[in-house]
Amino acid sequence: MIREGAIRDLILFEILATSLASCTAATLKMYIDHKGWAIKEIKVEVILESNLPQSSAIFTRNIAFHDMDISEDQKTRLLKIAESCPVHKVLQNLITINTSIH
Repeated sequence: MIREGAIRDLILFEILATSLASCTAATLKMYIDHKGWAIKEIKVEVILESNLPQSSAIFTRNIAFHDMDISEDQKTRLLKIAESCPVHKVLQNLITINTSIH
């Protein structure tokens, strides 16, 4: 049986994973459009494995370009661009959260 709090946590983690996927897709789309490459469809899937007691998380990001033959040079460049998405950068850095109640 899954307790209510666990379900809420799963939904919140989905939002975090979706933010990374959406940011990655948008960043890649802007770069692809800038380069004028004929890549029409980008699929980004993010799986988040979280281990709350140890406060650790593993994001697995899978990127696919359907019906396209992409060169190794393009793959290398697109991987670097995906890693430059703003959400990716934030998640890879030390995060500090300052909270106050007024």
